[in-house]
Amino acid sequence: MAQAMNATKSTDTEKLIAYFESQAEFDILKARKGYFRSWDHQLMQEAYPFTVKPKGQAKDKWDFLQFGTAVPRRTSPRADRDDQRTEHLQNVMQVFFLLEQVVNGLVLGATTC
Repeated sequence: MAQAMNATKSTDTEKLIAYFESQAEFDILKARKGYFRSWDHQLMQEAYPFTVKPKGQAKDKWDFLQFGTAVPRRTSPRADRDDQRTEHLQNVMQVFFLLEQVVNGLVLGATTC
């Protein structure tokens, strides 16, 4: 938030929203910076998948997780992936919206007969 206020020289809500919707990157104390995805305001950041180690493999009571490689991988082009996911999710949302309209039309039509 401080970075956004500094960059916009403002505390105006609309200016701050516009700043974050520009997908400006900021430090989130991980190996890579984070950003907010513009179309749904989801915080995009690397995550660390893990599995629980099989019984007997832990060195001590704190050594029970096996961590995988951070996702998304550094080698994957973020912009292309996000564009593809965005387009797919927007298409899915459009289908649900149309289905909702059809269902609402059927329900309203049935109640007026």
